[in-house]
Amino acid sequence: MPVEQEIVKDIIRGRRFRRPRDGTDVCIGIASDPSDLLGLQYEAWDNMESEWNRQRGLTNMVERDRRQLLGANLWTRIKWVFTGVILC
Repeated sequence: MPVEQEIVKDIIRGRRFRRPRDGTDVCIGIASDPSDLLGLQYEAWDNMESEWNRQRGLTNMVERDRRQLLGANLWTRIKWVFTGVILC
């Protein structure tokens, strides 16, 4: 008589970290039930990383605008007096 087997599928969520001391990659993954039990919330890491990427993009835009302002020649600065500064 055949024996019924149960197959369990679960998505393992995890993160990859790099130790700055020696550059070793450390991968940490855990299934959803133990993750809830231990209180490890990978969504918080994802949200923090997306916010960090957004802030990095804003910083790059401000730096580009600053370089444009500092690199302007005298004629361009005189034009800005009458037309205003248009930053990309």
